[in-house]
Amino acid sequence: MKKIFLASTLLAASFACKKDSDSTRPDTKATPKDSLVTYTGVALYAKPNDPVNGRLFSTLSGKIYTDNAIPDTIGQHIDIAFNNFGAYSLFFTSPTDEATLGFKIPGARTSFVLNMPDAQVFSSAWFDTLRHASALDTLKITTDQESFEAANTPHVVLFRNAAGKRGAIKVKSFNQQLLIDVKVQY
Repeated sequence: MKKIFLASTLLAASFACKKDSDSTRPDTKATPKDSLVTYTGVALYAKPNDPVNGRLFSTLSGKIYTDNAIPDTIGQHIDIAFNNFGAYSLFFTSPTDEATLGFKIPGARTSFVLNMPDAQVFSSAWFDTLRHASALDTLKITTDQESFEAANTPHVVLFRNAAGKRGAIKVKSFNQQLLIDVKVQY
């Protein structure tokens, strides 16, 4: 009897573990309302039209996309785009910003990006201790058309995607690529 109980317990545990590990993103109904999705070590590249390295990011999939390799069904899920005019003018923009990006993303939806929030409030330490989605709920995030310098990293940028999810980007460094961490409401 003990062997049957042990075998059934192990079998049930393996299915439970398999379900969690197979999912890149948990089911929203099973996730607490106050949780954040975190992506660390995301590398976005500065060069437009690079065939290998991307500058477009989806918080839904956690994937980076290149300018010229966006599947038609993915454009609606791209939340932020990185652009720059050299190390003295780095910024994130909405994926619908054709003028800045230089091309149209099929199906893209508007995101709002605040590149220069109050640095005393939204510091690197604030980002590092951010644990609850509710901490972002009351933030008014509008597009500010500002940029920041590579010399001023680490730097925090705030955004609100088309689904209304608020998030924060911690820019860690810039040297041919922008190294970031992202936290977004689930």
